[in-house]
Amino acid sequence: MPKEQHEQKLIHASVVEWNNIGILITGRSGKGKSELTLKLLEAGAILVSDDAIFLDKDYNAYTPENIKGLIEIRGIGIVSFDYKDKTQIKLHVILKPYNKIERMPKKSTPFTIEIDPFSSSAVYKIKIATEILLNKRDLIL
Repeated sequence: MPKEQHEQKLIHASVVEWNNIGILITGRSGKGKSELTLKLLEAGAILVSDDAIFLDKDYNAYTPENIKGLIEIRGIGIVSFDYKDKTQIKLHVILKPYNKIERMPKKSTPFTIEIDPFSSSAVYKIKIATEILLNKRDLIL
């Protein structure tokens, strides 16, 4: 384990990097973190970690050694993927059922959005959020 990881907090989450934006996906167990991670990988994201991540106070995310490049896919098993060892989190995606999502969320650091992972627009909403972070779109309110 790299020395930096001793100063990290281990959290139950998935992380991908898409368009050079580190994306932290959090939600309760069985609520769609791996499912949304797979959708993002299909759209071109790179896996950092599925199910667990070391996170420091500066929002740097590191992959635990024992799960590097692995995703547990329900109905298939544990499957290997290309991956990155670390990324800086710039977008936090909180998984919630559609009827529990705030219409106009408060601004936060890192930028935080709520997504229903089973919505057909979930990946596109994350793409829009990355475009806002890359100054390719304006967030009006």
